[in-house]
Amino acid sequence: MTIEKPSEEQSEMMFRYYKAMPFELPMRGEMSFEPNDFQQVILCLSGEGEVWMEDAGYVIKQGDVFFIPSSQEIRLLAGEQLFRGCFVYFDAYEENSEQCYIRMPQYRKGPSIARDWPQMLKCCDQLLSLHTAEPRNRLLEQSVFYQLIGLAVQEQTVHKQEETTDEAIERVSAFMEQYYEKEHSRLELARLAGLSQGYFSSAFQQYMGKSPTAFLLDIRMAHAQQLLLAGEGVKETAGKVGFDDEFYFSRRFKKQTGLSPVAFVKSRCRNIASTSDPLSANLLALRLLPRAAALYAHHELNSRMTRLHSCELGRGDVWETNLTMLRQTAPEMIFCTDFLDERSLQELERIAPTVQIDWMGMDWRQHFSKMAESAGHQSEAQIWLSNYAYKAEAAYRKVRGKYGGATLNIWRIMDSQYRIYGERNAGTVLYGDLQFASTYKVDDVYEIVSKEAMSNYDADILLVMVDPTAQSARTWESFRASDEWTKLKAVRSGRAYQMGTDKLLEYSALSHERALTYVTEMLR
Repeated sequence: MTIEKPSEEQSEMMFRYYKAMPFELPMRGEMSFEPNDFQQVILCLSGEGEVWMEDAGYVIKQGDVFFIPSSQEIRLLAGEQLFRGCFVYFDAYEENSEQCYIRMPQYRKGPSIARDWPQMLKCCDQLLSLHTAEPRNRLLEQSVFYQLIGLAVQEQTVHKQEETTDEAIERVSAFMEQYYEKEHSRLELARLAGLSQGYFSSAFQQYMGKSPTAFLLDIRMAHAQQLLLAGEGVKETAGKVGFDDEFYFSRRFKKQTGLSPVAFVKSRCRNIASTSDPLSANLLALRLLPRAAALYAHHELNSRMTRLHSCELGRGDVWETNLTMLRQTAPEMIFCTDFLDERSLQELERIAPTVQIDWMGMDWRQHFSKMAESAGHQSEAQIWLSNYAYKAEAAYRKVRGKYGGATLNIWRIMDSQYRIYGERNAGTVLYGDLQFASTYKVDDVYEIVSKEAMSNYDADILLVMVDPTAQSARTWESFRASDEWTKLKAVRSGRAYQMGTDKLLEYSALSHERALTYVTEMLR
């Protein structure tokens, strides 16, 4: 199909909007779509899920945009929360040498970054409303679609007007961290930054201290270490971090770490144990693999590790089971918190020397340093904390540069219970590293409030953690459909975000590092 070019002033590319269709997937739900003749762009409105296309999966979360070429079969998978989004169907046309417009099978493919999510959300809502109107106003629909596509695509002229080179490099580096397992050409990354290829490479080197290739390799090797320590095989690990050839991966891994993948795992296996979930995560942040440990369910378990039950207080049948497993594994050292009473502590000390961590009297950095000192890895802890401080400062500049003095509150829905969180645990990254301010003061880790009082805890930005239970999902859906929710300032401005409890709650070095990346991407 061709469309004649009406004048010399006509753009070199044209779009024809077709329709917008919402979708909603329940927790761990799945939906497949047959190929069709239209190109599509997916907008993730809330929650988190995966888009599978051509046997490759891409994680998308609230605020993400994903382009799909025509004639593609796709599959959507929801994570541990409700996954809501919108399909926008369109055609794209490109001018040929005869000054006619030829239908393109692929305009863009894969993830993109929306620069103004609240405005894009308004465009999406307007398209959905217009699609059901009678009669349809095609001219207005086309106009709104052009606004939406302009927000979804990162063009060079936009970057030069709206962001500095440093900001562009930060944005592209975050993109590489999110999609580290994919191949990224210099042309693709330069285009995403809105810079020429040559200038992009030099600017990236100057700002990040390494080339894009070296930066991507560092990210891949860090994830590879985590996967190997979680029990993944070398071949599986290679595939998950972007290497088709496991032998080439092994060579690069050894060049990077000084050890082969198998030797690396052996070197990090320690005959130590931890009876506390967050303390166990601190050991994993140090790349140490304990022999026995209590770990929250979202952490993968290495096959050589004995998983202890979560039992911080050291009481009951579960604690007795933990003691039995510890005697069987015979660790050389045990870590625990001071939540244990004297009797439980003595029971551990009869098994092995025990290091008790002052939980409330120390912050997570002190917990981490104390454990590293006890395990003989002080220098590694210092390097880790230094790298974390650098990441936190970069995240602060990025987020606060966009939001200024915006207020932020943290909610949690736990079955039928509503909670508001303070500066510790869930608030550590947001109120500490990113220096957001809440609109209330919580003296403890959290406070329980009534449903009717939740509107008193509105802010410029809301983060809502929803527990992965059926009752929590029902409570959340009921509240999200209420007038109290829709009237909130954060909701009206498109700055209310839903997430799972695994993102923020664990008070550990490993969790805070992951939360820093997750929250920065979510608020970008």
